[in-house]
Amino acid sequence: MFITNRWNSELPERRKLWNGIFKFNQSDPSVLSSDPAEQIRKVRGGNYAFIGERTYLDMAIGQSCDMSVISTADFHPLLISLSLPNNSPFLKVFSNE
Repeated sequence: MFITNRWNSELPERRKLWNGIFKFNQSDPSVLSSDPAEQIRKVRGGNYAFIGERTYLDMAIGQSCDMSVISTADFHPLLISLSLPNNSPFLKVFSNE
């Protein structure tokens, strides 16, 4: 399972990321929802970023121009990207990285 593999990662960056996700999931159980449509709804609600499969995110953004995808070729070998709402204060932070 994807979550289990990342949770057991030896890379400290991945462990820190997943620790934060699991902590956030305690107050909002939909954070680890396997339904990508739920994740997109959360992004559109604001103050939320979704790390997911690039093709799905491109299709979701193509249906409405209220989100942006941040992606670099080296982000993840499975072409996973990060989706944030337009005008998110995090757009500049992630775009500059």
